[in-house]
Amino acid sequence: AVSTVPDDLSLYNNFRYQLDATLADGQPESGYGMVFYRRNSNNYYVFAVNGLQQWSIWRLEDGQWQELRNLPNDQTWTNSDAVLPPGETNQLTLEAYSGEFNLFVNGISLGQVSDPTAPEAGGLIGMYVASSRTADDAFADARFDNVQLDPLDEFTVPSMAVEQ
Repeated sequence: AVSTVPDDLSLYNNFRYQLDATLADGQPESGYGMVFYRRNSNNYYVFAVNGLQQWSIWRLEDGQWQELRNLPNDQTWTNSDAVLPPGETNQLTLEAYSGEFNLFVNGISLGQVSDPTAPEAGGLIGMYVASSRTADDAFADARFDNVQLDPLDEFTVPSMAVEQ
């Protein structure tokens, strides 16, 4: 997995972060998306999709990954018709406000996730790519474009269409 932050000087909290992301090449199970609340290389959050048309949200804390939704049977990815296949661009949107996260893919709300342990000071933002753990020739090429970051003065329930 690779996480990168284009600006390592600004901490962000209470924001709306949006970007376009495309899995251009690599194994379909490769994940790609956004990093947020990054404090260092062992402590950050990820909201990502993969080429299998699934999504997930995690926290990396002291180098240990935890899926934030506490899904049954150690499931870490959720299928979604909102996520487009490899080669097509997915618009990811995250609204983060005091440990509450509204998640959207291509304008479709995936719902809200809470983490009461989220850092009050926020953190850095960036991009994330991870290749398959099981492929013989693990490789992922993700492209990012149209990055937007806006402050949030208040937080509301997801306002876009909710996925059924």
